[in-house]
Amino acid sequence: MLVGERGSYACRTDVADVSVPATLQATIAARIDRLGRAAKHTLAAAAVVGSRFAPDLLASLEVDPVVDELISAELVDQVRFTQRAEYAFRHPLIRAVAYESQLKADRARLHRRLAAAIEAREPESADQNAALIAEHVESAGDLHAAYGWHMRAAAWTTSRDIVAARRSWERARTIADALPTEHPNRAAMRIAPRTMLCGTAYRVRVNVADAHFDELRQLCAAAGDKASLAIGTAGLVMDHAYQGRIREASRLASEAMALIESLGDPTLTVGLSVPPRSTPRSSVVGGLTCCGGHKGLSTWPTVIRLKATSVSGPR
Repeated sequence: MLVGERGSYACRTDVADVSVPATLQATIAARIDRLGRAAKHTLAAAAVVGSRFAPDLLASLEVDPVVDELISAELVDQVRFTQRAEYAFRHPLIRAVAYESQLKADRARLHRRLAAAIEAREPESADQNAALIAEHVESAGDLHAAYGWHMRAAAWTTSRDIVAARRSWERARTIADALPTEHPNRAAMRIAPRTMLCGTAYRVRVNVADAHFDELRQLCAAAGDKASLAIGTAGLVMDHAYQGRIREASRLASEAMALIESLGDPTLTVGLSVPPRSTPRSSVVGGLTCCGGHKGLSTWPTVIRLKATSVSGPR
């Protein structure tokens, strides 16, 4: 669960999912109880911020930082001694106890303030910070906004870190599935992340012939969303080709081309008909041409970026 060394431990599990043994929790809680009121508020806000925190960010949460007392109590350490000081929890379990000891309403309020503060401090970096903002908005309980931020984070990372992008789409999918059935946009919100997960699975060698694609097909059929189904189906053809399942790819390619041509969208027709140049060389899969090495075969990533942007979050 924990890696690193003093002052730079990292917890591989989200702090909200950490279970602290009762005896250890009581020991840490007793040390926290001995703190002054201002120091307690500082520790609580810092626990919401993360394993590392800076006083100026705490100030944006309307907290007057008192860190000297926390250092004396051996709860936090100073890890950066530049003009912009930075501190870290002495141990991840200290942060877990400080986090869990707060009322849920208080934690939600701090998460909401923190998300707003991160966005306001660097508005030009909102896309880059979208994943972090999404985490705090989701922890605040605003699932609709969190969905939008997760989708926005995925759109920004699609061409930079596809694994991170897929992680954001998975979070968005989970949120959408949890929405009440009467939610007016539930169908579209469930379709969008599944479309991107299926359409990009070939990039991480993930077999999309699973529940995601089956669910996508059912959802698109119910909503009449041919464009999303076309992207997901083309992604499945790509995945079959990459995995050497040429016969399966060939069978599905005919279905995919018929669907693509029925859209009447030139961008999607060209983009989905021509996978990227990294596709297995010299294989022709039905109507989907898979010829490696041709400079013109690069429109698929463009389609994925356009789709990712079209379903991204708040601007």
